[in-house]
Amino acid sequence: MLKEFIEDGLRQRVIRLYGEGKLSAGRGAEVLGVSLREFLELLERECVAVNWDSEGVRDYLKSKYGE
Repeated sequence: MLKEFIEDGLRQRVIRLYGEGKLSAGRGAEVLGVSLREFLELLERECVAVNWDSEGVRDYLKSKYGE
């Protein structure tokens, strides 16, 4: 239970830092140990606007859908 509490706190902090523009999506995913896709889905669930113009997100979209 303590581990879940700590993980939830870290997740919320990373989401907040991303929302404030202090953390990239790629770095947020790395910190949480999830894929960029999973991180973007997490942001969506938490109703946090995604910066689709960021380089990491653009690279992800190119790799997934082509240019």
